[in-house]
Amino acid sequence: KIGAALSLGLGALGFRAGLDLDYIANISQKGCITYAMVNVAINGGFTEAALGAGYGVPITRFFEVTPYAMLGGFLDPDTDDLAAYLLEPGVRVALTLQPLSIFAGVGCQYVVGIGGAAAVKLGVKWTF
Repeated sequence: KIGAALSLGLGALGFRAGLDLDYIANISQKGCITYAMVNVAINGGFTEAALGAGYGVPITRFFEVTPYAMLGGFLDPDTDDLAAYLLEPGVRVALTLQPLSIFAGVGCQYVVGIGGAAAVKLGVKWTF
């Protein structure tokens, strides 16, 4: 029920390397999955942390599309104080070969006070 992913990409503040976790909160009778999500990453030298939710829709047995929304912030690397708030809506597509998934995500990271920028990430996830 818990997926752990290593991901690389670009975020609002630059290069992003992160640990993305998701928890399968519910699987519907049609196979749709409700996820609780937690992401922690280094993004342009800042620590990014966010909580959110996603809704995975199976397209085929091995392919899933997951719209998601995340809310969090960036921590200042010098003081560990909150530097800015973050809102990230997006979509993740995954090739799922249980328990391994290979995914790509695209969204918009909106940083309060700075503005929005495209966010793209690629990763590999293992579900336990």
